[in-house]
Order: sequence, then structure tokens, then C-alpha cells
Amino acid sequence: GPLPLPHPSLPLHCLFDWFARMSLKFSKMHGCGNDFVVIDGTKTLFEATEATLKRLVDRRFGVGCDQVLVIEKGGSHPIHHSEEVDFFFRIFNSDTSEANQCGNGARAVARFIRDKGLSEKPNLVLGTRTVIMRASFLVPDGAERSDQYLIEIDMGSPRFDPEIIPLVHSENPQGQEGASWICWEPETATFEIELVTKERVRFGAVNVGNPHAVIVVEGDVDLFPVGVLAP
Repeated sequence: GPLPLPHPSLPLHCLFDWFARMSLKFSKMHGCGNDFVVIDGTKTLFEATEATLKRLVDRRFGVGCDQVLVIEKGGSHPIHHSEEVDFFFRIFNSDTSEANQCGNGARAVARFIRDKGLSEKPNLVLGTRTVIMRASFLVPDGAERSDQYLIEIDMGSPRFDPEIIPLVHSENPQGQEGASWICWEPETATFEIELVTKERVRFGAVNVGNPHAVIVVEGDVDLFPVGVLAP
């Protein structure tokens, strides 16, 4: 919709301030088709209000993206206190909720930092609100320009403990909420859960910054009802 106009009596220096607040600089980026609106919050404060985020992610009336990434100044990590990060970044989903991790997003953030001259370090330590990731800039053999580099992200070790994922589970599937154990071995644990359709599905669970349920599909993966199981 139309932006509200400033009051006619607003002093000139305040008028410049008003116009600055009404505009928002951003970059549109993607990693493997996972697209982002990337905002530099290291120089000016970005207020991630629900209304602003909804406007940005709207593919019809806004910019359109899977997630909004806001880069912030680094410092001591709030959870991993011994670690200093070069930059933090916040991840907002298309429903405006805040996520903990995004691998493709980390690559976009690293590229943005390098392209915008925020850092020339060959390796970056990036932090989200829960995890730390390390970005490395790799120049492939035969590259003709200095900007023809690849970005490699070390996302840390996957975690399989249900309490850490987190996953509500029980060894007795009868009368229990959540998933039930089928077998438990490190890195190969299998769980089973009953859906609202009364269908029972087996899956593996892992946390790589965000919790994931992994279902092994037999046959044509394109025919698997992802929209039904994960609407």
C-alpha cells in the first residue's frame, strides 16, 4: 500500500531521517534454488516486525523468498560461549517464524559478506542463535576471475540423540504420544509415528541445527506424498 507522508512541518534533517527509514536495501540471492532476501544489519538496525517480513516474503505483492536473512555484527556466541563469531545472521521463514540454521543461507551470507566488502578473511565463522558454521572460500582450478570462487560450509556434526533433536519418543508405542522406537543404534535409529490419517510411518531423526525427519522412499520419489506428510 502507499507509504504515509511526512508531516509538512517536519524539519529538514528529520525529513532525511524519515526517507531513510522508509527505504530498505537488500539483495536477492539463492543457493540451489533456495531463495533469500539478504539484509545488511551491521550498519543500520533492521526491525524484523511481522508486517515487514510478510511484505518481503510475499511473491505477489512483495519481493518473494523462502527466507529473509539478516546479517549482524559478530561477537561471543550466546550458547557456545568460548567461540567468537565473525558475523551472526538471523533466519526468518516465509511464515515469519525464526529458524536456527540454513546451509544454503549460510553460503548466501558468506557470499554477501565477501561481495559487499564486509570482510576479506579467507575463512569466516558464522553464528545463528543456536549453531556455529564455518565458511571457506575456494577458488577452483582454471578460474579466470577472483570472484569465481566456491563457498564450502562446515555445518558441524549431526546429532542423533532424541533429547537434543528434540524428539518426543517412547519405547512403548501403545498409548504414548510422539514417536516410538523401532530400533536404536547411533546414527541409524528408526522411529515410528501414527499420523492423523492413522497411517504409521517410519523415519530417522537428526539435528543439524534444525530438526529433520528422514524417510527412506522405495520407488519413485516424485510420487511420494510429501504434501500430505509435511503440509
